[in-house]
Amino acid sequence: LFIKEYALEIKNLCNSFAAISLLVDDEEVVHTCLYNLSQSFSLHKTTIATRDTLPMFSKQLVWIS
Repeated sequence: LFIKEYALEIKNLCNSFAAISLLVDDEEVVHTCLYNLSQSFSLHKTTIATRDTLPMFSKQLVWIS
């Protein structure tokens, strides 16, 4: 999968959960996304995961439409 398709899958899962009133914490979504990225993203994963403030997944979806 390309990163865009991967993010869309995560977004769709979150929307499906929201449709049945199960809200997923944005921080948990970021951690899940990072955890499931391939080893080729290890530098990016570490850089993001060790930040004081994690990026909000919902705010990053602007470029995914």
